[in-house]
Amino acid sequence: MTIELDGMIQKYRTAANDAERAALDMEIRQRYNISAALMVLDMSGFSRITEARGIVHFLAMVQQMQEITSAELARHDGKVIKFFSDNCFAYFDDAQAAVECAVNIMRAHRELNRTLKHPVHICIGIDYGEFLLIEASECFGHTVNRACKLGEDIAEREELLISARIREAMSNPERFPMQARCFEESGLSIEAYLVDHEN
Repeated sequence: MTIELDGMIQKYRTAANDAERAALDMEIRQRYNISAALMVLDMSGFSRITEARGIVHFLAMVQQMQEITSAELARHDGKVIKFFSDNCFAYFDDAQAAVECAVNIMRAHRELNRTLKHPVHICIGIDYGEFLLIEASECFGHTVNRACKLGEDIAEREELLISARIREAMSNPERFPMQARCFEESGLSIEAYLVDHEN
């Protein structure tokens, strides 16, 4: 977090009453809150690949993922929040663009894998809604939690899962075949769709 936000959180923690806390809560949300499509990409099989091929090989795979992902984000007006280990967090003003970008990232990795002896496997989750975006480098909120659950915890390798909220926000959801799913994860009930990116 930034020094400024750290100070505001400290004031929130030490506020004398609920009214002060409510005012600080509103000030923080007014300053940092956005509504957007949030994409979380995760690479599959970190432990297995590292044990079998070594950490340098895995880092090379991470670099390939970052190059492919960055290129597709640029093409679809996506904005990187952070690349962290084998993850990517990015956001889009347009829900349709977020899903189109994710599909193209999946397809680009599939094409790459045809040339590799040891394939790079990814999975992606996308949610839509409000969250706190801190200096364009960190994010917090329910939308972030749901996207992480979909992309990191629920999706199997090569799966693209989007929330019902992002499907509703898409301008042309019929562009891609989807299968409705419902998940219970860490006390959260998540309505989602498995997007067919093979065609």
